[in-house]
Amino acid sequence: MISADQSRLRAAQKVFRQMPKEIKSDLRKYQRAEAGPIWKESVAERVGVTPISERVFKTGNTVKAGAVITLKAGGSNKKLSGGATPAELVRPAEFGTTRQNKYTKYNRVSPNGKRHTVTRRTSRQLPTRRRGGYVVYPAAGRATKRIVSLSVQTITRRIYDSVGG
Repeated sequence: MISADQSRLRAAQKVFRQMPKEIKSDLRKYQRAEAGPIWKESVAERVGVTPISERVFKTGNTVKAGAVITLKAGGSNKKLSGGATPAELVRPAEFGTTRQNKYTKYNRVSPNGKRHTVTRRTSRQLPTRRRGGYVVYPAAGRATKRIVSLSVQTITRRIYDSVGG
């Protein structure tokens, strides 16, 4: 699980808000340009781990820049062949399920217009449950170190340049 000290994040956000507008916009631009490719590359390395992850995490991997950088994966709302969107399938694709062999009953209408009950294993295509995740959590673990290092260097350099360099 990835966590951060909330008091430090709030302090960083407070300092970021007090910076001049030009420096803030410059930092955001730099963060998007540098952190975006790192995040997308990190997710792309893990995409083939499960069959469903390739479809869910192929698109919608973005970075929201600012004092606290937010990494997002699988945020696309374009429907897949089954009718669901990647945004709806992110959680089951990342963490899997314990219901792989459980049966589900539902009603459907046949092409002739008759109603009948169908019994099948609807969660069969999902991977088995894994608390640490399959794609996003491992990718975030690797990418976060690089992104934080880059952010610290960028902020330090921009402040130095604006003060006297």
